Amino acid sequence: MRIIDFHGHCGIQHNTCYRPDEIRRFLDGTPVDRIVLSSLSAVVSHEYAARELLELRDDPRVIPTYWVNPYLAEWPEELERLRRQLPIVGVKLHPTANIYDIDKELLGPVFDHCRARHLFISVHTDTHRSSPERLTELVLEYPDVDVVLVHMDNPVSSIFLAKRCPNVYLETSWVERKWANLAPIKIALDCVEPHKILFGTDFPYEFPLPEHLDRIGSPRSYEAIVELYQELLPADAARRILRDNARDLLRRYGVTIDD
Repeated sequence: MRIIDFHGHCGIQHNTCYRPDEIRRFLDGTPVDRIVLSSLSAVVSHEYAARELLELRDDPRVIPTYWVNPYLAEWPEELERLRRQLPIVGVKLHPTANIYDIDKELLGPVFDHCRARHLFISVHTDTHRSSPERLTELVLEYPDVDVVLVHMDNPVSSIFLAKRCPNVYLETSWVERKWANLAPIKIALDCVEPHKILFGTDFPYEFPLPEHLDRIGSPRSYEAIVELYQELLPADAARRILRDNARDLLRRYGVTIDD
């Protein structure tokens, strides 16, 4: 089956660089139909990140999002400049990588910008600085801004927020590594509306790109992850999570993906 990965990257990270050309070559051999992608290089440089996304603009699989560092005053101008060249559909926030706390004063302007321009927000979650309950005030104040909780980490809090707020979605990257039985996804299926769970992998981490084999601990593959979802989840739920939910959400942002 052809899948949609809602969480991928290119760029500089962890003392290496995942170049656009090697990303493209690797995806050629996978079941990925579309991948929502940001550039990790934004942690280092707006210019590097923009260059990498522009190198991928002719790849129909890539759905670009823009990594925002809210500390940098120029982020709105840089985002709008890139939107004139690319069909940016959302922004990425990573409080842990960019070392900031989630609060309304700092992130309110990001939510205002996305509300005005109809962009969704993907937010890294973890159990510390990026814990999902810290987003509660913002997602309640901006009910018309869709927010995707990347990794759905601290899963009880992530699931509760998605259940409480119609605009909050769950993204599943690394769940299969932390919980071999996919327990958080199963619990989410019992708690939230079925369209709110989106498949993701955090590609290319731990995938066997030829230039990065020495950095891989335990290799991952799309085929193995998809097989696990299809084995452990009801068939209808697996299909929705692996493709249909992302297709339907992205359609609201002008991205047309065939059924």
